[in-house]
Amino acid sequence: MDMDVDIECFQDVDPEMWYAEYVCTAKALGYVQGDGGEGIYYRPSDTLNVSEILSVIRYLYDWELIAAHEDAWYDPFIREANEQKLFDDTMSDYIEPAGDV
Repeated sequence: MDMDVDIECFQDVDPEMWYAEYVCTAKALGYVQGDGGEGIYYRPSDTLNVSEILSVIRYLYDWELIAAHEDAWYDPFIREANEQKLFDDTMSDYIEPAGDV
């Protein structure tokens, strides 16, 4: 990687692990935030869900998202994914935002 990043970016990401530089680069670029109140945990052993994957995909496609006041944090990602036809018609009604990928 070409960026100089702090590989101690989350308390639960061991800097010796193969993925540490990638995770910390994603954090430095704003692609991931982590959780635990102040984004101190990445939870590398957890399975990603649909909403989390879509929140990263939006950067790849440079989606301009508009959130309505009553939206859950992931609703703009789900709407844009449907508008971009990321899911075919048979899938879009069954997408569970918290469902594992």
